[in-house]
Amino acid sequence: MIRRSHSKDESLVERNLRPVGHRNPKLPARWMLLAALLTGCLQGCDSGRPAVYPVTGSVSYSNGMPLRTGYVEFLPTAGGPSARAAIERDGTFALSTYGSDDGAIAGDYIVLVTQSTPPMNAEVARKLGPEHEDHSASIQVVSLKYASRTTSDLKCTVAKQSENHFELTVESE
Repeated sequence: MIRRSHSKDESLVERNLRPVGHRNPKLPARWMLLAALLTGCLQGCDSGRPAVYPVTGSVSYSNGMPLRTGYVEFLPTAGGPSARAAIERDGTFALSTYGSDDGAIAGDYIVLVTQSTPPMNAEVARKLGPEHEDHSASIQVVSLKYASRTTSDLKCTVAKQSENHFELTVESE
């Protein structure tokens, strides 16, 4: 094998076409060390956050019918980050605090549930008559008492375990 040194007129293509054995043998080791350090750093980046535990549940009206849309929010009574979820069409939810469906921090919570209809189309409102003139306002379907920390009577305790499931019942407006 002929070994050449880098010359000023040697093109980048020529340098990259050399057999692998002519490259610096320390280079792969350096990349592996860098990758290991970055992996360790990234794994430890969220270590300052409190642990979260999976939380699932369902929301239904007092007549047993599930809410098909809306939102659930768990507000910690002792302060800290809240957990939220969109209510699925079957009435179920999975809480998220830091990432998608990761759960909630262990502790006591006041639960908020909101559900409203989308604003009505102006043309549809005209066809329905004058009582629907305020078509731009959304209509709250779930009782407003569940939309406020001070009036909601829904309370849950998230335990330090692999599964927390809550069945919530609400009244309509």
